[in-house]
Amino acid sequence: MTVFGKSDLGSPIIDTPQGNIPIARVVGADVPMQPTQLDAKVQADTATQKPSGAAGTVYENLGRSPCQLKCPHCHEEMVTNVREKVNAVTVGGVIVCFLIFWPLFWLPLVISSCKSTIHTCTNCHREVGETQPCQ
Repeated sequence: MTVFGKSDLGSPIIDTPQGNIPIARVVGADVPMQPTQLDAKVQADTATQKPSGAAGTVYENLGRSPCQLKCPHCHEEMVTNVREKVNAVTVGGVIVCFLIFWPLFWLPLVISSCKSTIHTCTNCHREVGETQPCQ
């Protein structure tokens, strides 16, 4: 079991029991935490919520790998699907690499941390979280 961050009894932590899928848990409890309580470290990033209007709650900084949480849209416990998306930061990195050393201009297009990571629900296929590039 891998544990991220410091924790006292009753504090949220993240553990990876099997399959390297982080699960938010409270120390001393056997039940997963609700997404509204998720403020633990997920692969060195703090998961926070941002309001997204009628669409429900979308999490920020969930990390680059799939994680287990309760979908704010369909309210089902699930493991997220993850996909990467090229955005303005990625294109800026390509331009900088092209100007500095052109043979390696393509590197930001293949490095995961240079792209946005989108987490979607496996049940309803709606977006539940996003991690910005360079985080």
